[in-house]
Amino acid sequence: MILISVVVPIYNVERYIERCARSLFEQTMNERIEFIFVDDCSPDRSIEILSKILEEYPSRKSHTKIIHHSENKGLPIARRSGIAVAKGEYIAHCDSDDWMEQDAYLTLAQMAISKKTDMIVFNGMVQMGNNYKPIKLIDGIDTINAENAVGLLLSGKMTGVIWNKLVRRNIYERIDFLYPEANMGEGIVFSVQCCHYSQETAFLNVPLYNYFFNTESICHKPTEAAATKRSLGYKKNIDIVIEFLKRQNLYERYKYQVASFKFRCRMVSFIGKPNYSLWHSIYPELDTCEYISRMSGRELVQYLLIRLHLSMLYLMMRKVYLSVRVPFYRIIGRNL
Repeated sequence: MILISVVVPIYNVERYIERCARSLFEQTMNERIEFIFVDDCSPDRSIEILSKILEEYPSRKSHTKIIHHSENKGLPIARRSGIAVAKGEYIAHCDSDDWMEQDAYLTLAQMAISKKTDMIVFNGMVQMGNNYKPIKLIDGIDTINAENAVGLLLSGKMTGVIWNKLVRRNIYERIDFLYPEANMGEGIVFSVQCCHYSQETAFLNVPLYNYFFNTESICHKPTEAAATKRSLGYKKNIDIVIEFLKRQNLYERYKYQVASFKFRCRMVSFIGKPNYSLWHSIYPELDTCEYISRMSGRELVQYLLIRLHLSMLYLMMRKVYLSVRVPFYRIIGRNL
């Protein structure tokens, strides 16, 4: 019986797929694991390279599936296609420009078996060039229930990405499970539901995942068109989160935490040429005193800079902040 299914969407990653695939095929977990690569109609040589690498690992052929989309459907649908054919008791996600530590899935398997938990949230590192930033988990917490998990997630104390979570497959298979509609912010749609439906969530403060900050991704391009696509895609996914919380009668409890995600949705429209009309059109309720009075100090500064049309000052401050923060994490990150 397969314990872990690893879903890997593939699109335009010919420069990175070898590193990802080797990190999976060289896992110390040799049995009860499967790798599901989803070719989202990639126009480059990604699948050709993957197939050649697989030939070097004959023992992994029986553990590997490659499925193909006839047209490009986007990251969320690629994940869904992989989940649909998965046979494992648990599902993990690995993006094809990222890579895993060699003992990652064996470590997770041992913890899943011993704790019998529905979800494990684990640590990782973000790489930007030669610099590293840790994904920080909550210190001093071993396991929590569904209510506390949702609260931590929406308050920003738990990261909303899906690639640092091992989740029971039957949670994804619920008939009322809502899937993301866009690439930007898709992780929070998965994560909020996984937190809610997991009776118990365990934390593993060990860096098992390596996230590559890909500047060529649509998520990081500074053009106005890319920023618009990011913002509108993010809004689609935040709206799904809101719909889910309303279905569970949880929205009123968490609406001010959700407001922080709404605010981020606005701000991604300013990574590039400022688009004030788009900024104002996204969640205009954020301009009311009810929400302004509950903004964090950082959000309030950002908000005022945009409202005063000082976007260039905001972008300059953001650039300085990123340039200082990332090298700082390179120095201390490995010890956190």
